[in-house]
Amino acid sequence: MSLKVLSKMLFNGKTAVSVEGDCMKLRNGLTVTDEKGNIFVIESVGMTHYTNPEDWKTKAELLLTGGDFSGETLIVNE
Repeated sequence: MSLKVLSKMLFNGKTAVSVEGDCMKLRNGLTVTDEKGNIFVIESVGMTHYTNPEDWKTKAELLLTGGDFSGETLIVNE
């Protein structure tokens, strides 16, 4: 499963990433891979696009650990 990266912010060795795609299977502890093959662990999943309650299915905020993230896409490692 692939997620489109909408925005990102680096802080304290972690990366906050806004993503769009199939977000229904995202959970804490899952790993994701960027376009360069770097692996990150999802520390937290949140929803900030709450104007439409159905948005939780397709939009999420992820807090990633594992280094500096770069790229436009994340691959979810199920």
